[in-house]
Amino acid sequence: MKIPKSYFNLFLCLFLSLAIVSPVMAQLQFIENKGQWDNKVNFKADVESGAFFVEQNGFTVLLHNTDDLKA
Repeated sequence: MKIPKSYFNLFLCLFLSLAIVSPVMAQLQFIENKGQWDNKVNFKADVESGAFFVEQNGFTVLLHNTDDLKA
């Protein structure tokens, strides 16, 4: 899988920013998609209240409201 340089730079900046803001983000473990998720997802990392998906043309961040999850 080849990621365009502009996407890679954007991903790297976002990842580093999140890693600085949250120690949890510094410990992301990316799992390769082997058919367990939508086929546009290449890798997934779980975070405390959501997930981070790396896709062919970018990424998606899924965050849940922790108050809603507790209810």
